[in-house]
Amino acid sequence: MNIVTANKKILLLFLLVLGIIGTQSGWNYQKESTYITVSVQQGDTLWNLASLSAETDRDIRSVVQDIIESNHLQDNADIYPGQVLKIPVDAQHETAVRQQLAQTHYMPE
Repeated sequence: MNIVTANKKILLLFLLVLGIIGTQSGWNYQKESTYITVSVQQGDTLWNLASLSAETDRDIRSVVQDIIESNHLQDNADIYPGQVLKIPVDAQHETAVRQQLAQTHYMPE
């Protein structure tokens, strides 16, 4: 095997390892989240609570799933008035979401 072929193989191996490391670190990235506690009101749905707390570029379905997981709800995710839920929000948007929710929801601490 000549030196050029060996160098190409080393370079290819290096790029492969670099690609795997980059992909894995991308999978682990998550925005910093915080939680806002709200008391469910008559007529609330997980969808409308998620809509109030989601950033504009985030899929509402993923926020609904985050609420379900954060509150250990069953798959049918029935909620009822008076139930207290933790709503995950992006830390950068916490103040704005808190102000918006405070207009219509009781927010126990």
